[in-house]
Amino acid sequence: MNNITQVTEKLLEKVFSTNITDGIPTLLETMNQGFKEFCVEFIRIQLEELDENIFRNKNIRKGWDIIHKAVPRSLICECGTIRYRRRYYKHAETGCKAYLADALAGIEKGSKIETGLALKLIELATDNSYDKSSRIACDGAVSKQSVMKKARQVEEYSLPQEDVRLDVTEIHIQADEDHVSMQDGRSTIVKLATVHEPRKQIKKKAYLPHKRHHVAYKDKPNDFWSRVSEDIVERYGSRENLKVYIHGDGASWIKTGMGWIPNSTFIIDKFHLHKYVDYISCNNLRYKCQVFQYLRHEEYSKLRVFIDTIIGNDELDETLGEKAYNYLKNNREGIRNLYKLEPSKVKTCT
Repeated sequence: MNNITQVTEKLLEKVFSTNITDGIPTLLETMNQGFKEFCVEFIRIQLEELDENIFRNKNIRKGWDIIHKAVPRSLICECGTIRYRRRYYKHAETGCKAYLADALAGIEKGSKIETGLALKLIELATDNSYDKSSRIACDGAVSKQSVMKKARQVEEYSLPQEDVRLDVTEIHIQADEDHVSMQDGRSTIVKLATVHEPRKQIKKKAYLPHKRHHVAYKDKPNDFWSRVSEDIVERYGSRENLKVYIHGDGASWIKTGMGWIPNSTFIIDKFHLHKYVDYISCNNLRYKCQVFQYLRHEEYSKLRVFIDTIIGNDELDETLGEKAYNYLKNNREGIRNLYKLEPSKVKTCT
């Protein structure tokens, strides 16, 4: 415990060396950085003490012989990089080799990234670029290539077994894609899908309960949705009273999901709906309200005339107007379903 005491004293010394006159942000940053350094050093000491205790306790390491001493290892966690040393053992009877300290501490074999951080990076990567995910989770300590690799291996992580949630009658899937630049200069698309139960709210903060992320790099749409479908059946069972809503921008690979997931309905996501309505309205609130009225009542012939009129008045670029109209018309079913699902949450400017 003397080592822990020294680390604690070092942390306190660093914190108290900062003067409040330097400003609260500076003080908080120093405290935060000091705490991270403390955590890294504390874990290092704990791991090396665990290794020493295993060595001294003959009952724990019964049948295990030391092959190498003080083998170094680096492990990146949210607080920084832990660098420690431990012993490498071989079992006399089975011939199995292992770092017993790593095994007892639940550290994944061969990984340079701590499992909790890896899972956090994968979760963040569903909504952010790989580079940004690393910056958010661990101040950029993990390269974007490593985050991408973990995302591809996401299915290898064993998730806790859950009871089948037969009381749930409605789930949602948020589907999207992200364009990723490869090291060789090529660009590829990563498919993303988040399965969750209906949104809930605690006070003013909303959240998505029981989220499960699915990420695919090389999978074809059918293979990807097959995996998502299997996960849904595993968690919620196969039953007719489970309604599934697939939210997305209308891409063909997203709509493919309806062929794999029973009782599923496509919903246009509100971000893309408003994006194309804004193209037509040109920041004119009256135009925007009119477009939403046409969409609500599925009056696409009137929308066509309206767009042609403002194009004729040189208020809207013809190419942009055609693009917006075709997008909205091609996704009229998804728009209709959105109004049915959330009639009070779709901005219409009545």
